[in-house]
Amino acid sequence: ESGSSGVCPSLELLERSSESSVAVASSCTRASFFRDQDKWVTNSRLGVSGMMGNQLFQLAALIAFAHRHPGMQVVIPDIPWSGREQERLRVFELLAIDLPLMPVRYLQVRVQSTWVERHFHYDEQLEEMEGDVNTDLLGRFQSHAYFADCEEEVRSRMQIRPELRRRAAAVVSRVRTELGSQLAKVVSLHVRRGDNVPSERPKIYDGWRREAPELYGQVGDSIAPHLLMDSRYIQRATAEMEEGGWCGSEPCVYLVFADTPADVEWCRQNLPAHVRVKFYSDYVPLMATWEKGAGVKDHGKRAAPLTDILDLAGIAACDGHIVSTSTFSWWGAWLNDKPDKKVIVPTPWFNPQHPMGQQSDTSTMHPRGWTE
Repeated sequence: ESGSSGVCPSLELLERSSESSVAVASSCTRASFFRDQDKWVTNSRLGVSGMMGNQLFQLAALIAFAHRHPGMQVVIPDIPWSGREQERLRVFELLAIDLPLMPVRYLQVRVQSTWVERHFHYDEQLEEMEGDVNTDLLGRFQSHAYFADCEEEVRSRMQIRPELRRRAAAVVSRVRTELGSQLAKVVSLHVRRGDNVPSERPKIYDGWRREAPELYGQVGDSIAPHLLMDSRYIQRATAEMEEGGWCGSEPCVYLVFADTPADVEWCRQNLPAHVRVKFYSDYVPLMATWEKGAGVKDHGKRAAPLTDILDLAGIAACDGHIVSTSTFSWWGAWLNDKPDKKVIVPTPWFNPQHPMGQQSDTSTMHPRGWTE
């Protein structure tokens, strides 16, 4: 019934740490013990079901649910590290947020109500939940509608750590300095192709298909949930970004964030010749590896723990955004709190030939004002 406030580790400590993200995260959270009358909401699959972008959607849904039910506390599950969960609780390395971290077995024993999202889009049945008992919300929650009514509360809680913001802002400032103009608008261009390239699809998705064939298709199916990002989308998006005078007196500069070295090379060969382009990996070394033959357990393995964290902070530091079919770049755009930002997202979000595309309604996924 008493708690002590922990001290978050420094960025340097996180870079050196060989501990799991859950272990590191626990030093950022409050050691809190709940009384029987205290009510909480959790997602007992947080850190296991989905990577960084998915976790941010799940966390936002928890914060919003607790906000709608005064007196309810968001609790984060501490799941023992087994080597399978490829991302763990990475949100704690990104965000300056203080939430209780409790053993998942403790939560599972004391949960009184479990609600499961029925599909991959907004499930309005969540609005009917009472929120008067310990609750486990399970799902991906990939829709802005889950927290649109309390966006200010969610944004105030989900702030990127100051040292990450400073580092990312320094990169954006350096880009402007190299161009000789501090007035140029810097637009993030996130390119994610690796797991949607036909030759890569089976090895990436087969593990997920074994767990949920109704969503991901049958094992060995070559159809990916998302369409392959191509140069036509980038050409249309850059043209849209330049229209209407948003860029100001100078052309925008596009800061490319790519998941893999192969994606970086693809960008160098396929980006429109007339646009001004810089590569984030020239400032923050690209340390991601996409190993041939990697399975779901180790796909996207990174040589250093903060590579994707720095990428996400870098995207959020830009003035505008061209988003890929990735919850990662979606959140990079959303975490940018500049009121005049311009965001372009691809449509369709899911591959129409894939079960997820056939079963999902993404009409509420993006905030109003984003351009599809």
